[in-house]
Amino acid sequence: MAAPTLAARSTSGLEFFSLGENEHQAQQVESNCRLVSFSQDGTRLAVCNGQTTKILSFAGSELKEYCQLDHRRTSCCIFSPRGHCVALYQPYVVSKDIPEGTPNMSVYDLRSDAPRLLKAWVQKKQAEWCPQWNEDETVCAKQQGSTVNFFEGTNLDVPAHRLHLDQLKAFSIAPHGQHVACSAAGGKDQPSTVRIFMYPGLERPIASKSFFQADRIDMMWNCRATGLIISCSTETSADSYYGDTSLHYLGTDGEGFSVSLDKKGPVYHAEWSPNGREFCVIYGHMPAKAVLFNTHCEPVFQFGTGPRNIAHFNPHGSLLAIAGFGNLRGSIEVWDVTRKSLVTRVDAPDTTHFMWSPDGERFVTATTTPRLRVGNGFKIWNYRGECQHKQDYCEKGQELWEVTWQPGSYPPPKLTYVPIDAVKAQEKKVEAYRPPGLRGKESTFKLHDDEELPENAKKQEDLSKNALRNRKKRQAKKTKQITDGPNEEPEEQHKPEEPSPTSGDPEKDKRVRNLRKVSKHGCAGGGETIAEAAANRTVGGKTTQWGPSRAQSIGKAQEQGSPHRRTRIPLSLNRYFCTMQLYKYSAPAMTPLLRLPLATGSLGCRLRRGCPLPLLLASCAMHLKSSHLGD
Repeated sequence: MAAPTLAARSTSGLEFFSLGENEHQAQQVESNCRLVSFSQDGTRLAVCNGQTTKILSFAGSELKEYCQLDHRRTSCCIFSPRGHCVALYQPYVVSKDIPEGTPNMSVYDLRSDAPRLLKAWVQKKQAEWCPQWNEDETVCAKQQGSTVNFFEGTNLDVPAHRLHLDQLKAFSIAPHGQHVACSAAGGKDQPSTVRIFMYPGLERPIASKSFFQADRIDMMWNCRATGLIISCSTETSADSYYGDTSLHYLGTDGEGFSVSLDKKGPVYHAEWSPNGREFCVIYGHMPAKAVLFNTHCEPVFQFGTGPRNIAHFNPHGSLLAIAGFGNLRGSIEVWDVTRKSLVTRVDAPDTTHFMWSPDGERFVTATTTPRLRVGNGFKIWNYRGECQHKQDYCEKGQELWEVTWQPGSYPPPKLTYVPIDAVKAQEKKVEAYRPPGLRGKESTFKLHDDEELPENAKKQEDLSKNALRNRKKRQAKKTKQITDGPNEEPEEQHKPEEPSPTSGDPEKDKRVRNLRKVSKHGCAGGGETIAEAAANRTVGGKTTQWGPSRAQSIGKAQEQGSPHRRTRIPLSLNRYFCTMQLYKYSAPAMTPLLRLPLATGSLGCRLRRGCPLPLLLASCAMHLKSSHLGD
């Protein structure tokens, strides 16, 4: 299949560049060109040379002239979805002879051998000039003030239906189906609204969403016509001189969501994927963040942060280009949307225009006038970051005004590439100038936030730094279990326990059993509580404090067969029941005096903080005296 064609409009006229495998051919179409516009299928082309407006048609690789229209000041042009109609707009002009102005907007039918004028209007506002058609071109809609007029077929004289909304700002027809979205500005103490109607039933909306603090509203339908993204922005705000931006989703089924943005700052760009199920948003103060969301406004994948302000999918939705142009340095990242892997990263400084080719394998970056008059030209890249063609206009003393691809239908590309590591692909940071006295010292000043890595690269980095040791331990444990088989416990551990003596009180026996179960450890006595172990491990007349954590660690060590010296326990604290036992030493053993419950109070707090023994005994005496338990 032939490679797509690129059209370039410059001071030398209109040129077509055909991309071959080894060479690129240039063909001059028009010596003087003020306007160029393709139809959606790429079979027709409108060109204005300042004298007339020509409609050209493609017959294979040949370009033939279809007709010439007497519109020498055409500034805007749009074709219907199937290319059967064309609408032209000229700037509104009044004169003394005709103070109301002459018709400056016209719609022509191109289905016959000669063009047929359908309707001509006087359009004062350029923002409302563009008519819209549905997919099969059975309905054409045009805004006139606060009313949207709907025309059926080619009859543009009398509207078949009207939709009137107060403070109507804009409307948008879905690419498929019969849905119409309208945005209306709010008044005093009234919110702005976006409503979705089902044509021809325009009496009640099927879905609506209200917004406060929305001076401007932009609507973008997905290709499946199941919902649209709503971008609301304000001119100024308390936090920023440039205003605030919020993003919302409204579906034709009535569901509405707000896109939760976890970084403060404006929303630079939002674009639907060609599959209609996901959209990419770039937002936040620099370095901006790029995130892929689904139709429930849930983040699907995070592409990290960096100097970027636009994101464009290729026509098949398999590749995503994230770039930063304008006052940014012009870095471009190409991502594989399916595999979530970084394909390449290139630099295209001073770029003012970016566009994917219709085959989805190439993209063009251009520097155009009047945005920049230095370095005018364009470059054609493939998705692997290889520059296939470069055209420089400054060397010829010319200016480049516009570049665009001829639309067409192409099969999805077969992607063959070697993914690059997003961590290694991070560009080296250029350090700012530092005076000699501060060189070699760490700087505490930070102009911008640190750049975040993509989601998949971030996981790899976390594992390599923080969780690598734990992962190795888990892998070694799994390997040992597979090699040695399941651990078989000795039969002695499965012997039934001997019944413990009962006191006759069920509650007391239950507490004793729980206490024995919690404080049991494997010392020489075998299955002894902390209190019993204390009586068996007293040597000499010295007193030592031994808490339950120490007793449990010693018990665990002796269970593993490691020797441990005998230690004296004058008192023990049970963490679960908050009890303390006091002992009286009489060689060669200790006699338990009292078990004291310590649910709350100063004594329990001192025990938990590891208070010295003399102070504990004094506190215990005060506690006994206050509790009237005896001397």
